[in-house]
Amino acid sequence: MPSPWLNIEVNDDFLKKCDPDAFLINESKLDSSVPTSWYINKKYKILRLDREDKGGGGELVFLKKEYIVKKQEYTDFETISFQLYVDGQLINMLLSYKSPSIDNNEFLEKLENFQMILDPSEPLFIFGDLNMDLKSIRGLDLAHFLMRNGLKNFVNEYTRVCRSFYKEKKKYQTSKTLIDVIISNQDKVIDNKVIGCPFSDHKFLVAALDLSQSKRIPFQNNGRSFSEKNLFLITDLIYYQDFSFDKNDPNVDQIWFNHKTKLLDCINLVAPIRKFKERPQEIAPWVDEELLENLRARDYFYSKYQNANSSLDPEYHLKYKHYKTKCKSLEREKMKDYFRSKKITDFKSNKLYWEFQSTFIKIKSSKTEDFTPNTFLHEELEYEDPVEIGNLFNTFFTNLSSTSLSSEKDCDEYIDKTFARLKSENKIRLKTERFKFVHTNANIVEKLIQNLNSTSGAGFSEIPSKVIKNSYSIIAPILTSLFNHCIDLGKFPKEWKSAIVTPLYKSKGVKSDVNNYRGISVLPPIAKIFEKILAMQISIYLNLNNILFSGQHGFINGHSLLVYSYLLTFEKLLILLILKNSYVSCSTMDSTIQPWT
Repeated sequence: MPSPWLNIEVNDDFLKKCDPDAFLINESKLDSSVPTSWYINKKYKILRLDREDKGGGGELVFLKKEYIVKKQEYTDFETISFQLYVDGQLINMLLSYKSPSIDNNEFLEKLENFQMILDPSEPLFIFGDLNMDLKSIRGLDLAHFLMRNGLKNFVNEYTRVCRSFYKEKKKYQTSKTLIDVIISNQDKVIDNKVIGCPFSDHKFLVAALDLSQSKRIPFQNNGRSFSEKNLFLITDLIYYQDFSFDKNDPNVDQIWFNHKTKLLDCINLVAPIRKFKERPQEIAPWVDEELLENLRARDYFYSKYQNANSSLDPEYHLKYKHYKTKCKSLEREKMKDYFRSKKITDFKSNKLYWEFQSTFIKIKSSKTEDFTPNTFLHEELEYEDPVEIGNLFNTFFTNLSSTSLSSEKDCDEYIDKTFARLKSENKIRLKTERFKFVHTNANIVEKLIQNLNSTSGAGFSEIPSKVIKNSYSIIAPILTSLFNHCIDLGKFPKEWKSAIVTPLYKSKGVKSDVNNYRGISVLPPIAKIFEKILAMQISIYLNLNNILFSGQHGFINGHSLLVYSYLLTFEKLLILLILKNSYVSCSTMDSTIQPWT
């Protein structure tokens, strides 16, 4: 619209007749030559950002004085930010303007950097003329920005209709664009209208906003309640189940399925899967909004740095280091101020003590928040859909394998020839019969069950370790019978060979590249027990017959590859010094001590 500096009577008439709660103007064209007293209205406070040159630009906000403005900020990318306190909550509002001459991505990056510092749980509204047509390909950058940040534009109609005469074509043409937006991170835009303006080809945007405080819906997880009482009830139910099966049945998969169904029926009856609300996040008592803003800025620039080529674009790394240092300094100061206000008698209260300690002590169940990219790259392709990302990792991990120039037949022949040679040279003397797996017993199974980690995942079997461990005296005989049947048949249930794989970042390289992840596999706990029984029998056979090389350190109980590498290095160094006729002095050390780094 024409500059309000030149149309004071129009502005005044509009505010008096329409009586809006807020009136926002882009391209006010006000500059330092216009005094702050150019327009005064007793009902409205004015927020003003002047243009930097004689062209367009300039932002202007008329806001009713009854609204409490907690803070306001004027940015370097033609945006006024102000925070309102309404109905017990903070609401962030931005009025932005992007000149057609400014690069889209440059402007959007500054806008993203700014809005990421704001608390994402607070309502956010972005109003303005961004000169990116969301009805055409020219608005793709803005569309990607909205999708990337979980934002939505509530304006669907054309906001600028321009009729121009083209000399070359010798006719008038009408162009329609959607360049004025109302963007929010929540569904609090009740309604909006696009209304024609009699003195501009830009139209008015009128919106009704819901500024009432929303009831916070906590994040929910699916889980079971394994209280001590429930675990005892599950154990009692398992005790009365019949787990017998036909010893002549060769289908171990079906036998295991029947066992698993009975176990899950007992678990579901006592502790069915239900939704659990997340616990409120512990926060230090001295952490205020100022510190939280800087922490959000630090985390944001760290995530940008992780997804950028730092050698080509060090800007994100420098900003991350700046905010990291600032956060440390700011937190120390706020912590000192907090404790200066306390007396020694305050710490006789356990509640106050743990209010302080709980923010620093990391317990095993603590989950640290970490940045996870929304887009992943592989073989020059981008993946954004969660299902596609999951399939990408599945394909990537299943195709990871080592290659060998030798066939399986060549390997078998080499092993047979090597063992035959060692036997003929009397280097291997078998004290027992040819190796074969033998039956296990309930005592061994019980001990292995008791060594299970209660917090380990259930895997594909869906039977938690906590249930197996609590019912060990009842489940051990059941599993012993099943394990011995598998040994007799020489078969391993297919489900026990299936794992749930979680990608884990290797802490190096770009986070959006799947090559920088390794898979963490979670097998069913019962499969782990059976594997340990088989591995134990192989290890006993090898040790009894002295088949293993005395220098073997890998995968041997009581041996360490780290210690072996130290001994090997020391041996080479000793030989080198002796060959050089150097003096050699030795010292002993306890190899169980954690080596220095």
